Amino acid sequence: MQDSTRPFHSRIFLSPDDNRFRSGWRIILQGSLLLFLLFFASIPYVILTFIGVELKNFDFMISIGISLAAITISIAISRKILDHRPFLNLGIKLNKYTHLDILVGFFIPALMMGLIFLVEMSFGWLKINNLAWNSTSIQAIMIGLGSNFFFYIAIAWQEEILSRGYHLQNLIEGLPVWGAVFASSLIFSALHILNPYASWRSLIGITLAGIFLCYSYLLTRQLWLPIGLHLGWNFFQGPIFGFPVSGTESFVLINQAVSGPEIITGGLFGPEAGIILLPSLLIGVILVTIYSKYRNKRKLISRT
Repeated sequence: MQDSTRPFHSRIFLSPDDNRFRSGWRIILQGSLLLFLLFFASIPYVILTFIGVELKNFDFMISIGISLAAITISIAISRKILDHRPFLNLGIKLNKYTHLDILVGFFIPALMMGLIFLVEMSFGWLKINNLAWNSTSIQAIMIGLGSNFFFYIAIAWQEEILSRGYHLQNLIEGLPVWGAVFASSLIFSALHILNPYASWRSLIGITLAGIFLCYSYLLTRQLWLPIGLHLGWNFFQGPIFGFPVSGTESFVLINQAVSGPEIITGGLFGPEAGIILLPSLLIGVILVTIYSKYRNKRKLISRT
């Protein structure tokens, strides 16, 4: 049935191609379900806190567990009920490239963040105050790195299945690819607007980072490379090189202080809020492109 001949309510809410809500409504409904699950899962925590149960040592794990479960469950339900598509078809099926995508994705940001570190140090904008191994035991260092590593795994998983998974892939159905990439990246950036020290600069920077992650998805049509990039981005930016991660602090190997122009360095929010992000993203795009060409060539050879 042509769109112009359909009832008004059908044209507003339903896709012209199949009996599903339009992609924008699906995103709104998934977001509403996510908020409901977050609220429902938080009730026991609020009750325990209200009656005086001390949970200070578990706040961190509880909050991550709640968000991880809520995002994953809301997307799984929405894929089945709203999208009429399998959850794994978001790009999270295991295949022979999964481990390689994650591994390469994880180490590409090491070069990106290393470039930022060296540039800021060479301009005198970055001063190293202390190195963890000079004042902290090996055991404490391993615990600090390990706990942050698993935390960033959870962050990479939930943010990628949401932003490059559910948002991007639904928006592609209703918008040109470039429009879907920009819109999903803008939503991704908006989700960080309440982070400490967020500003218009961080909004632009995280939008650009989102576009970069979308690019890595579009090259592979799998989420494993973006997940690896996201994990490596946070881990090398924070625990390894000592920068703030989108305004938040973490255990760091290199205790450093940045004093250069905030418009360049990003200040207390971190490199995502500074112009220094641009050459780093360029390096990332080049490396991801080279890897995808290698990956596609390897796939082509395996088929012959």
